[in-house]
Amino acid sequence: MGRFIVRFLKNIVSSDGHPFKCLQGEIVVRRATSVDRALQAAELRFERRYGVPDWRDRADTLEVAVDGHPAAFAPKNWRNSNIKRLRYIPGARCSA
Repeated sequence: MGRFIVRFLKNIVSSDGHPFKCLQGEIVVRRATSVDRALQAAELRFERRYGVPDWRDRADTLEVAVDGHPAAFAPKNWRNSNIKRLRYIPGARCSA
C-alpha cells in the first residue's frame, strides 16, 4: 500500500497545567498490505525497541501517516479500541 510513519505519543500536563503530547518514538513501516498490518508491525517494533510488553505502557496514543499524508481513520481489529481516530501532525514537537 505504501510507506507508513507511526508516531507513539504520551499525553502530559505541564507544570502550569497545559496538556501536550510528547513524542515517545517513531516507527517507519516501508511496506505493508494494509493499515492494520502496518500498525501491527509498528507496535511490535516499538515494543521490541523499548523493551516493553505492550506499547501502551510507554505511550497513550499514536498517529499515522501514509506516504506522507495524514491519515484520519480507525482500522479494524485495532488492539486499543478506546482510541477512535489516528492522526499525524507534521512537524509536531514535544513542547508545552
